[in-house]
Amino acid sequence: MSSMPSCCDWKLSDILKKLITNTAELDVEKIIHIILQLLSFFILIGCLVADQWLSGETGYQGLWNVCYTNETSSCCGKLDDVIGYKDFIGATRAFLIIESLLFLAIFYTIYKTVYKDDPVYVASTFLTGFIGFCTFLSITIYGARHDDVSKINMSTMKLSVSYIFCTLNLGLQIIIGVFGLFLIQ
Repeated sequence: MSSMPSCCDWKLSDILKKLITNTAELDVEKIIHIILQLLSFFILIGCLVADQWLSGETGYQGLWNVCYTNETSSCCGKLDDVIGYKDFIGATRAFLIIESLLFLAIFYTIYKTVYKDDPVYVASTFLTGFIGFCTFLSITIYGARHDDVSKINMSTMKLSVSYIFCTLNLGLQIIIGVFGLFLIQ
């Protein structure tokens, strides 16, 4: 018996063909805008889940987990269980989660652009600005209050890789926003 592709496989292949065809027909500026948005989203997800917001000789900490080390062992646990809930960490988490949800709207604008239903650069640029504002708030709040954690643990932990990537993502959001303003014209 010959195996026939299922209806779902056929639809997926059609969707992918249309995506590739429509993307190839876009202007270079639009493709760059889409790639930058996707890059920013992946950096944001990395910032949200990575455990390197603070690091030092005694361990490292993210927004969800913390690990302490000494010469012979290490101990890791949920951040809220180890140091207690901190409002600034909750606010940072909240703003980053809001950003992640706003990216769903950005993906919708990308979809509308790629499938030529309606290029919605105004909405995309506005959303990018709002995401950048949330990024600014999250890094400002965390950066201003991160010493509270070090004081509790009697250790010196400094802002680390995840925080730096989140800060760089703010710069990327600014570039995407400015780039989007030029696409609107």
